[in-house]
Amino acid sequence: METKLALFAGVIPGAISLAVLVLAWRMLRENSTRGAAWASPVLVAVAVVLGDYSKFGLPELWPDSNTYRFPHAAGVLAIAGLIEALIRLPAWGALLVRAIAYAGVTWMLCEGYHPQVLSTGQLAGLIGVASVGMALVAHAADRGAAALPGWRGPAMLAVVFMAAGPLALLGGLSYGMHLATAMIAFTVAAAIVGLIAPRLSLSGGGVTVLVGVVLALILGMGVQTEPVSVGALIALALTPAAIGVAALIPKHRERTRVWFTGLCVLGGLSLAFGQLLTARAEIERERADDPYADSYG
Repeated sequence: METKLALFAGVIPGAISLAVLVLAWRMLRENSTRGAAWASPVLVAVAVVLGDYSKFGLPELWPDSNTYRFPHAAGVLAIAGLIEALIRLPAWGALLVRAIAYAGVTWMLCEGYHPQVLSTGQLAGLIGVASVGMALVAHAADRGAAALPGWRGPAMLAVVFMAAGPLALLGGLSYGMHLATAMIAFTVAAAIVGLIAPRLSLSGGGVTVLVGVVLALILGMGVQTEPVSVGALIALALTPAAIGVAALIPKHRERTRVWFTGLCVLGGLSLAFGQLLTARAEIERERADDPYADSYG
């Protein structure tokens, strides 16, 4: 299993991403930002499919279980990312495309829990909050990524997923590590290409898909499994928005921009870990105090 995880969620998507991004940069050397814009939504979706394959094998056309719909959700996100990459949308247009895509992802990954777990009102509320809230998070993250070209923006996003994998495991979503590993493979490959393509950026498409994957992981931890800490899920959901801090710092203060943005991202992730570990400790304490805990199913 570890070999399959390393190969299909790590090596293969990383190698594909590296090769395609280098090719896109060479083809569009005068505008390497544009090259990454159209390529990254597709590459992220491919990485999700490969990461999912490392756990569940080939996806079905339309699985009954929401657990097996991550590749399908990635397809919706890729379409949204490509629309954003290939059409110059105003800010409100990009927000609308993201909100629609995130609403679709939320429905795809959660509708099977209605009405047994989620009432109609709860499902509708979740779709509304997730779509609008994460569209705003993606807007902030996209602006920050545009202000952090080259290796900087992808590196910030790589850190998010390096933490998202362990958070998913601690939150009871074991296959979240497979998806996070695939995202690390893509973002690290993008950071490597960014070293030779200083204008490369994942804004304008790629960030939209990556934030959508964060949303998918949160839905897995919060709906598909019993949530350990709602506070941790909120902190993880908001962390990509911390990248937007980069857009607020003057361009000539590049070093300050990178370091301060990195600290904001690490702060959000630290808060998520703190909330989750505190909740787990409380659960363990309650189990230790319950003499019948070992007899529960």
